[in-house]
Amino acid sequence: MIHRQTKKNNRLCNCILWSLILCILILGGCSQTADKSDQGTEEVVEGPVSPSVPGSEVSPSVPRSEIEVPEGRTLVVIGAWSEDFKLEKAVVNFNKENTDYWVYVMYYGGEGARHGTGSPEGKAARRRMQIELTTGNNCPDMIELESILLPVNELAQQGYLEDLTPYLEKSTVLDREDFLDTVISAYTMGDKLVALPLYFKLDCLIARQSQVQQFESWTLQDLLDYAKEYPDALLIEGDSLYNCLELLSLYEEPFVTVENGHYSVNREQIEEFLLLVNRCNEIQLPEFSYTPDKYLSNHVLLRHIWVNDFYELQYGNALMEGDVSNIGFPSEDGKGIKLSGEYTYGIPLHSVEKDGAWTFLEYYIQNTGVTEGLFSVKKADYEQLKEIQLAHEGFFPDENGVLVDSTGNAHKTRGEGEWSFSYKEVTQTDIATVEELIAHAGHPFMDIGYTAPWMDIFNDEIPAYLNGDKTLKETMDIIVSRYQLFINERH
Repeated sequence: MIHRQTKKNNRLCNCILWSLILCILILGGCSQTADKSDQGTEEVVEGPVSPSVPGSEVSPSVPRSEIEVPEGRTLVVIGAWSEDFKLEKAVVNFNKENTDYWVYVMYYGGEGARHGTGSPEGKAARRRMQIELTTGNNCPDMIELESILLPVNELAQQGYLEDLTPYLEKSTVLDREDFLDTVISAYTMGDKLVALPLYFKLDCLIARQSQVQQFESWTLQDLLDYAKEYPDALLIEGDSLYNCLELLSLYEEPFVTVENGHYSVNREQIEEFLLLVNRCNEIQLPEFSYTPDKYLSNHVLLRHIWVNDFYELQYGNALMEGDVSNIGFPSEDGKGIKLSGEYTYGIPLHSVEKDGAWTFLEYYIQNTGVTEGLFSVKKADYEQLKEIQLAHEGFFPDENGVLVDSTGNAHKTRGEGEWSFSYKEVTQTDIATVEELIAHAGHPFMDIGYTAPWMDIFNDEIPAYLNGDKTLKETMDIIVSRYQLFINERH
């Protein structure tokens, strides 16, 4: 919801209208309007929230001078992509309770986030987010940080995100020890804590243990060698180019060798990769009524899964019928599990009200509770989720170990096609496995949706090869030439 207010009476009408709408939503028990779920138990207090103009187009952000602020309060502007009911509840409550600051949420994605991030309007809005963040021209004081919205790694490396460590150290509300160590470590880039999420999940890659047992973690070359062992298999389901590139998303510079300080493109590796993508593009996968058969018969080698609670590993185990390895994505540092933050925020370098932004962020984190769809970044809430799922109150295992209620209905069932799986009790083994994955997780801004700069070259050139418009050699020549220039510019 992006708009430009020019008349005081319009601002007043919009404020009243939005407050009425928000009250209706709260009283009606409406869930979050964005694509994020909220199962918390925070009490909602009525109060004003940032107004909006239905039907507004992508336009310059609202100037700070045009935002009405109660007398005696200091304005804090939050930049977010789409309406977020969880965030807006926190803003309403904060503005009710805090007498020093007044928080206003500015949305970049258009009303209802109807501008998809990849649409022309969405791309323009994302560019504007980046321009305002880097130039300081109407920069928000706190900003939503997601890899699909902004090149967060590059912005952090260039110093455009504040270090949150000093704020956390002097906070009387939060302490570093309140957070899981992995979260603090993952969001620390260089020596700066550049962001904090409220929740997280794990972005994982699984394979059959019997096929990858020689690897504790693996590299790009390991993946290419593994694929060659099964020449008739589909590496991973989905769009062949997109999914094959995503497998390499933890690499900032794949297909590169370094000798005596000289960086050169590895032509042989690129050829192997192109042949693999083409193979996956041509394979026609038969239908399977029993989903695990596609993995057990070596028709498909890898599976992408999300782990967002202590139950979820059971699903990957069922797909591979117990022969499962949480191998993770190929990487250079051995951290192949991606830690994907939810509700992640940072404070821009050009924020004019950094203390106010932190005051709201710590309030938001402190007043966020347990949700059974995500891991909390706070140790206490994380442990509480563990206790809840170990207890599985109201459910008990049947003769097959499936968790059911008193009427025999399964606690949780998931399936694909004709195959389905009903979840069992969470065990200490499940918890130990999840915690091992969390301990080795990282790369929070390289999760799904992230596009590394080098990928643009491959996305530009490979489709013509897959369509038969260019030969393998022609495609390789162009990619190697462009990629070598890219590498030279970086070194």
